Amino acid sequence: ENMGIGRDEGFSADDVPPSSVHRVAVGEGKTSRLLPSMARYFAEKGELALVMMPEAQLPSAGREFSQIMKDVYGVSTVTVEVTRNEATLGFLQSLSDQIKEARQLGKPVLTCSKSVRVLRNLFIENYEAALTRLHKGEPDDGSIGKVNALRQILASIEVKPLIDELHKEYDTRVETNHPFGDAKSLPE
Repeated sequence: ENMGIGRDEGFSADDVPPSSVHRVAVGEGKTSRLLPSMARYFAEKGELALVMMPEAQLPSAGREFSQIMKDVYGVSTVTVEVTRNEATLGFLQSLSDQIKEARQLGKPVLTCSKSVRVLRNLFIENYEAALTRLHKGEPDDGSIGKVNALRQILASIEVKPLIDELHKEYDTRVETNHPFGDAKSLPE
């Protein structure tokens, strides 16, 4: 079903039935109206509003989204962009604290699938490193602290994300992604 959500239509997240699928055409307000409204809806329910965008769009669409959240709802956003090089223990602990605070204060968290993959890979690598050092009787090199921070981050973002530009983020013709939760069987 096509759905318009122009500025004069008084759209609210409550207007969308929970188990419905709608197609919103280009320029009809997905990033500027629908995402902020849905993010606010989840925040008001005490849930973390995790908004995922393609990495290339985080600077522009993320800035637009953040400005709308500030102007309309008076809420700032937290942007999570993680690379392997900056994932120090201090950075990860700070990121964990920011995400916890975002949930408590109803701030949406913006990220991309690449950052989530980096976080997951870092967790696995540091977990394996910590176990190896432990089994060899070697002192901790900071891996245990990173594992704890990464565990907290990954547990915090294990929610149903709001995904903008899904067709750019995932090629749904050739793959089905299950970034959070259990995989579901597809009907034959």
